[in-house]
Amino acid sequence: MTRRIGQSGDAAAVLGGARLRRVAALAVVLCLLGGCGEKSKEAAAPAEAARPVTREAERGPVKLTVTCAKDKVSIAESLTLTLAVEAEPGVEVTLPQFGENLGEFQIRGFTESKPEPDAAKPRWEQQYDLDIFLSGQYSVPAMSVQFRDARKTADDPSAAPIEGTLSTEAIPIEVRSLVEGDVDPKQFRDIKGAVPLPVPPWSAERWKAIAKWGGLGAVVAAVGLVAAVWCVRRARRRALRPQAPHDWAFDQLRALLDEQWIEQGLVREFFYRLSEITRVYIEMRFGLMAAEQTTEEFLQAAHESPRLRPAHKTLLAEFLQACDMVKYARYEPVSEEIERAFHSARDFVEQTRRPDDETQSPQAVQEAAA
Repeated sequence: MTRRIGQSGDAAAVLGGARLRRVAALAVVLCLLGGCGEKSKEAAAPAEAARPVTREAERGPVKLTVTCAKDKVSIAESLTLTLAVEAEPGVEVTLPQFGENLGEFQIRGFTESKPEPDAAKPRWEQQYDLDIFLSGQYSVPAMSVQFRDARKTADDPSAAPIEGTLSTEAIPIEVRSLVEGDVDPKQFRDIKGAVPLPVPPWSAERWKAIAKWGGLGAVVAAVGLVAAVWCVRRARRRALRPQAPHDWAFDQLRALLDEQWIEQGLVREFFYRLSEITRVYIEMRFGLMAAEQTTEEFLQAAHESPRLRPAHKTLLAEFLQACDMVKYARYEPVSEEIERAFHSARDFVEQTRRPDDETQSPQAVQEAAA
């Protein structure tokens, strides 16, 4: 009799424990569902939309407008910045020049337009495509232009021209991360411990597959090793063989185009480098000391040298004088003049290269110039 009562008590205790476990599990599920609902509501809340931002400054006959297409971008987006200047006819305007960076932003693209000659109100415009790779709060720095108003000097020669600078305020930009939540890219999570994986029993088919793929990997590794040795030996043979002057010149011209100085507005720097490449090539090809001489000295030496043909002397004189106009007289060439100068340097190298050298076609330079 006592034994039966004990068994009934044990069964009740077991049943009660099972019920408690079910209730606890149900409570945990409800909590998780409630938490997920709150999180989904938070995630569903839309972020504040980006808006364009404009800064303006006006002084006398000149008006400066700087516009950012968005005040909020992600690190995967490009930010478009436009600088526009309007002035009265007869007022000279000098726009800013930048290199690869604008503040903490990198300049990925640049375009510039100048006013029409007969425009009622001249307008200059620069457009920049900016990139940045870290999230946070940044600002596009203040933009400044210089102007010179000499209209009064036409009526009164004793009057001094009016010169000044016009500047705008900086524009704050918010760069959002692509990762949701407050994440610091400089902080890394700790590495978790190793997780043991179940080891399946090895079968004969698995050993065959290992042997098959292992043998294939060995063959691929052997082929790669042979190819690497061949490439190293070929590179050594090329290093021991001197480079022809025209090959060196074509490589330098190709590299000059790849640097995209014209697209960045560095026209004078482009002509400096183009003239330097041509002078060094002449020194390597004909033995004339072109790099250390002035243009007048070099042209006199080239005129007296029998190594250059008359047609080449004329082409060289026109090319170097055009370069000096940009380098020293601050002449601003148009796109056609820039292309003509580059093609003149390339054609001069092509026409004067040694016929007995093993040459490479300048097709890559021509395609890049086109």
